[in-house]
Amino acid sequence: MSKSTLEKKIDVYRRWGWSDQEINEAFGRYPLCMTVSEEKTMAIMDFLVNKMGYSSTLIAKEPCLVTRSLEKRIIPRAVFARELISQGPLSSFVRCSIQAIHVIGLRTKPLEGFGGLTGAAGELQFSYSLPERTSLLHGRQAMASSQSFSLSITKISTTLRFFSISSNEHSFTVSYLINKCGFSPESASRTSNYVHFETPEKPDSLIIFLENHGFSKTQIKNLIKRQPKLLYSDTEKTLLPKLEFLYSIGFSRPELAKLLSDYPTLLRASLEKRIIPSFNLLRNLFQSDDKAIKSIKRFAGILVSDFEKNLLPNMNILRGIGVPESNILLQLHRKPRTLMFNPVRLEEIVEEVKRMGIDTSRKKFLDVVFAMKSMTKSTLEKKIDVYKRWGWSDQEIHEAFRRYPLCMTVSEDKIMAIMDFLVNKMGYSSTLVAKQSSVLSRSLEKRIVPRALFAQELSSKGLFNDFKLSVLFDTSEKTFNKMFGDCFVKKAPELLKLYKENVEK
Repeated sequence: MSKSTLEKKIDVYRRWGWSDQEINEAFGRYPLCMTVSEEKTMAIMDFLVNKMGYSSTLIAKEPCLVTRSLEKRIIPRAVFARELISQGPLSSFVRCSIQAIHVIGLRTKPLEGFGGLTGAAGELQFSYSLPERTSLLHGRQAMASSQSFSLSITKISTTLRFFSISSNEHSFTVSYLINKCGFSPESASRTSNYVHFETPEKPDSLIIFLENHGFSKTQIKNLIKRQPKLLYSDTEKTLLPKLEFLYSIGFSRPELAKLLSDYPTLLRASLEKRIIPSFNLLRNLFQSDDKAIKSIKRFAGILVSDFEKNLLPNMNILRGIGVPESNILLQLHRKPRTLMFNPVRLEEIVEEVKRMGIDTSRKKFLDVVFAMKSMTKSTLEKKIDVYKRWGWSDQEIHEAFRRYPLCMTVSEDKIMAIMDFLVNKMGYSSTLVAKQSSVLSRSLEKRIVPRALFAQELSSKGLFNDFKLSVLFDTSEKTFNKMFGDCFVKKAPELLKLYKENVEK
């Protein structure tokens, strides 16, 4: 694959919270995980993490999973494992263990290992079919015939022979997380895969420390859930100096509690080697402590990023093509995350945007660059195809993107819904919408539908006919009410009332 393709795949894994080290180890352990399409990776991760509750980090330890069939392998086995637990007194720890993930990814018939289950927890019938697969034997390729087997389990016990693991060894950790931190049993079981302690001294000291610094119970729970190894921390030696530094540069206690609960990785970063140097660099770039702090509030990860690897090279690339320093710093101030990515990818995007003929000295140039950065080429092509379905020409799409780059960041479903409403239900010309593409980023339910219906009623009563899409949908609520509310409060009070009711739904 090309370098840019590899970068896109790496970016997908990063979106699921994998660190660079986890990605490198996953690639080293199972190189084929980088040959899977981005769509398949997203679908498998979404199912395992969001629907089945597995930890993303846990999947990183079994990267072969992303190469398996979602429909024929992952879903059947994951659902089967869940059923085993639901019908027996099995700890939810088992479901979230590395062994359970390993079972889902195995190529062989692992479920035969469940035949020895004994106990008294009811009956479970399960049918599982192995799809056809290709195997290599002595250099020859042979097709293994489709196999199926039926597994009948008459009794389910509290111990699975296949999983040679006991949840008892983590019972204190799980109990502590539930009773002291407010975790659900399932969440506590997942977290116990990463931390294990048999006495409360260390975790107690962390909780007391955080409470003394104004963290709420919810913030403490979120922080521990996302960075459980903080429970091992020496609070006075490693955490207190970081908080004191952040207080000293201008963060209040409530601000810092929110910042760290949202981005707890900061507490594990080196104060001397990462946090202080990063802040000093930002302060020097902005020539302002206040702007540096606001940038950090918008993306706390900027304090632990490798500036030499991404931020500084990216700023130099933009300077080199004529982007004004003021525009670069404005981008860093308002949307710092957008500058923290691979410089090779930025160079590719910059060249594409330059070919569009957009002046690099305009602020619009960076809007287009970072709109394109937010999606893969295949995603961009899909969105272009949606607009073409509504009759937009290549020229109209090009102009719409230049005029309002965010129109390409809207989901395909939302584009279809808004276009369907405006064109098919309200009778607007598709070409007219193309000229005011900013409309597509507005809320269909909260803005477009109420205002369009209000305008339609005004027109039907002959009260107002000249509605521009920009005025109708792009103005703020305050401006819209001032423009139309003051004018029609006496002429059409019932319409204003109906409009406000629609907005508040």
